[in-house]
Amino acid sequence: MVLNYLKLTWRNIRRHKVYSLINITGLAIGMASALFIFEYVLFEWSYDTHLENLSQKYRVYNDRYQNGELIQHGTITYPMVGPFIAKDYPEIQSYTRVFPAGRTPVIQEEQVFMEDNCMIVDEYFLDFFSVDVLAGDIKSALRDYNSLAISTQVAERYFGIEDDEWSKAIGKTLEITEDRNMAKVTAVFTPFPQATHLNPEILLSYKTLIIDAGKNDQGVVMADLSQTWSDFYHYIELQEGVSEEAFEQKLVGFGEKYFGEGEISGSVEKFHLQPLEEAHLYSDFEYEIGQTNNGKAIAALLGIGIFILFIAWINYVNLTTARSLDRSKEVGIRKVLGAKRKELITQFLFESLFFNMMGFLLAVTLVQISQPYLNQWLNIPLSIFQLTQTFSTSFSSFYMLLPLIWLLGIFLSGIYPALLLSGFNPISILKGKLLRNRQGTVLRRGLVTFQFICSLLLIMATFTIYSQLSYMQETDLGINLEQKLIVNGPQLTPYDSAFAPKVRTLRNELLKIPQVQAVSTSRNLAGNRLPRFFNVTSDKKGPEQTLSLNNMNVGVGFIEMYDLEVIHGRTFMQTDYEPIFTNIDHVLLNESAAIHLGYEEPKEILNQQIQIYDLELEVVGIVKDFHQRSIRYPIEPIVFIPTYNPNYFSLSINATNWEKSISSVEAAYHSIFPGNNFSFFFLDERFEEQYLEDKRFGQIFASFAILAAFIACLGLFGLSSFNMTQRTKEIGIRKILGATVDQLLVLLTKEYIQLILLASFLATPLAYLFILNWLENYAFSIPIRMEIFAIPIVCLIFIALLTIFFQTLQTAQANPIEALRNE
Repeated sequence: MVLNYLKLTWRNIRRHKVYSLINITGLAIGMASALFIFEYVLFEWSYDTHLENLSQKYRVYNDRYQNGELIQHGTITYPMVGPFIAKDYPEIQSYTRVFPAGRTPVIQEEQVFMEDNCMIVDEYFLDFFSVDVLAGDIKSALRDYNSLAISTQVAERYFGIEDDEWSKAIGKTLEITEDRNMAKVTAVFTPFPQATHLNPEILLSYKTLIIDAGKNDQGVVMADLSQTWSDFYHYIELQEGVSEEAFEQKLVGFGEKYFGEGEISGSVEKFHLQPLEEAHLYSDFEYEIGQTNNGKAIAALLGIGIFILFIAWINYVNLTTARSLDRSKEVGIRKVLGAKRKELITQFLFESLFFNMMGFLLAVTLVQISQPYLNQWLNIPLSIFQLTQTFSTSFSSFYMLLPLIWLLGIFLSGIYPALLLSGFNPISILKGKLLRNRQGTVLRRGLVTFQFICSLLLIMATFTIYSQLSYMQETDLGINLEQKLIVNGPQLTPYDSAFAPKVRTLRNELLKIPQVQAVSTSRNLAGNRLPRFFNVTSDKKGPEQTLSLNNMNVGVGFIEMYDLEVIHGRTFMQTDYEPIFTNIDHVLLNESAAIHLGYEEPKEILNQQIQIYDLELEVVGIVKDFHQRSIRYPIEPIVFIPTYNPNYFSLSINATNWEKSISSVEAAYHSIFPGNNFSFFFLDERFEEQYLEDKRFGQIFASFAILAAFIACLGLFGLSSFNMTQRTKEIGIRKILGATVDQLLVLLTKEYIQLILLASFLATPLAYLFILNWLENYAFSIPIRMEIFAIPIVCLIFIALLTIFFQTLQTAQANPIEALRNE
């Protein structure tokens, strides 16, 4: 029986090659698109799923309030939080704390290498994050001072150790951090999987930080017990069966117990938990440490994948039912010969299975061919094998989801044509009295309308995303980032009394290079999230109201070099700069900072005093507000501090030979700071990296919007082609009665224009809601104008008309005698 079904299906395909090709191509492109989207979505969902007891693991985040207002919502908090939570609450199974070391110098044979993935962690980290330790003891590896755990990649890079010889790295040493600690390797671990929100390669023992950071003037061990140093990250594991909601209620008391009402840190501190499995996709925190993505965007992509699948299946339904009259005689003859309806339904469902199987095999082939290029584009190791493996290992409860979606699609796309075709009356068929099914026509129009709704939604969303991205990149930031070469500051030179003169000397040497127009230094740059002062008071607000300000430490000439506009007062003078922070007397504020401190007119704060901790600082100038980060974020209050402590040297360069200019800069740098690593980047390129997520999402959206529209038009082409065939005699009669080609073109295309206009009417409010929700992610966004909806509608009408124009024109121009010859 199956062999008979296969023969009938193959004969049908050979008899109707064009329709079969359109069906299989549409299904293949739809399934390939969906497969790739499912690969990507499941990869994003799989973050941290390798961790043991993941459902019981959380990270602690910290909300800070001043004067009843939330001023910071961040994952950074104080070093004492994790240990004290574990001490106070028996519900805690385990905890670990992390201090990111940032760009860390590693010295080997007097060569300086900069490592970006270095973290300082306690002895519980390896076990908590289920690290696969290949050599060394997981429990004690990071317990002692200057102990070092490294990945196999680092072992290969620095010691030339290969597979299965990792134990040879144990006991070897590396000079690490600016203090040139001689750290001993105590463990080698397998690199973290890419789908994890933390991905360190070098782990230095936390005890090293405790000893090196020492105590403050009050005798507090800073890296262990400080309640004011807030650069630490904490992770906890709850006992099995402990409710997250119930435990969070207890944390209210923790904040009150150790921080009071702002007496300790200058803020009311409230602590919360976020499930670690949500850390990658649902992070809206400041000072994020891990790899993050937008959970809403991932959910939207999943919806797109399902939409595209349904668009492809709708094509199959439309083309199959539209050809029902062609196959009616086949059904009638088979019924007369004794075929039962059940057998006919089975036959047509088998055809649906066959077409879907052919489409699926072609889709897998397309994905396999394009996979390397797609992976390079996303920088993610996706594969169909990984897709199935992810389901089987991490989503066992959803293991059958994809097969079920596929089988459901086959059934839904096949059952209606099967019921329709198998239900024909054989007597009516053989007498030639079978009429076109009005209900089928309405269904086909409804399905085509649904396809165009999906396509319009995607095109409107894509148009919005690119408009917003263009707006973000073209908006005047209020700061000049062009032609700015950034050199990372020295990591190995101690910050002592000789440091500031060296900075001045290097600045003078750099200015001797002809291509260098200006030089300055700073602790942070445009594009970076700025640190904050929390114990700030002003005369206007009074000493009882503590406020917060972002702080930006800048060197000589920074304001002028970046074209920041001082709108009131003056800029910094050479005499304002002091090597020691506590000796500084004068500061600048931006407009938002002056307003934040209680002054309705920013110029009113000129020559007034503000208090930062115990320092009295005079405001000597007001800088016009500018965008420190991309316009996704609001403009925040900033205080500018004149300082010599540079994390970065900024050079304004006007050069045609960049290689020669950079070589000259490097020579000057090494002459003043010998032994330090020289590394650089261009600020405008680094600033642009903030838009990478938006660009990538826009590209993905655009790609699949084009594919969805292509699949819809592919179905429209097949459907219109069949309809033209069915209306050949009607067109012939109309031409004999005097209809012109123009009139016939209008007649044959207006049905499709009406469907697109109906789809536009239905899609526009849905698109509006999506766009409104999407733009809420941006502090500064484009207005929702009519062209966001009108342009995609006009484009889709044009594409649809182009799709059917030539076959419509051919039908309208045909000789009516040929159309009526067989009548």
